[in-house]
Amino acid sequence: SKDHHILGYADESGEIVKMKVLPNDFRDYIEKGISGFYGETVRYDSSTGNVSVVK
Repeated sequence: SKDHHILGYADESGEIVKMKVLPNDFRDYIEKGISGFYGETVRYDSSTGNVSVVK
């Protein structure tokens, strides 16, 4: 089996409405930001484990 990292977008009820599989090497550049679904940038802080979304 192969592991996948998925970026999911949920509505207010928590239901996933969109998702995409991230590239295997996403950790190499996710702290710089990856594109989200609606023009935002998603960033991951490896020191804290926090994910932030920036428009």
